[in-house]
Amino acid sequence: EEVEFQEFVAEAVAVALVHQEVQSRLRERLKEMRCLYNVVLMADNPDLSLNEVLKGVADLLPSAWQYPDKAAGRVVLDDHGYSTRGFTETAQMQSAAIIVGGQRRGSIDVAYLTERPRIYEGPFLKEERHLIDALAREGSGIIEHRQARQDKARLEDQLRHADRLATIGQLAA
Repeated sequence: EEVEFQEFVAEAVAVALVHQEVQSRLRERLKEMRCLYNVVLMADNPDLSLNEVLKGVADLLPSAWQYPDKAAGRVVLDDHGYSTRGFTETAQMQSAAIIVGGQRRGSIDVAYLTERPRIYEGPFLKEERHLIDALAREGSGIIEHRQARQDKARLEDQLRHADRLATIGQLAA
């Protein structure tokens, strides 16, 4: 009876540990999804300038990482940096390139400001590598979309100007 009881307790403890691990992983994925969702919301807001969006992305970065109170984020685009307060490059840092039109235009960086314990692949989770890569792709898309809107507005202005010149030419003729 005692052996059965100990087996029952061992099984219950194992189930509890697995449950705790699953809950922890779920919380981490939820933070990552919330970060991506908020980035998309900012990108779709036409009232925000590109600078405001990039600063907002930098501010959102730490909240998605495993140790948000020890993390700092930075977004760099064309030598302009947008970072959270206290950002410094450290030995424990992740980075992903922002590629626009096939050219590297900047990066998204997350650094731990204090030494964090090393887990399987370092201080960062494997999913955090996927997240920073996804954020860099999203950043590239935001920049391309904003540039396309600016180009469209510029072309429309040129078309209106050419139309006015054609009308003036017809009137002069």
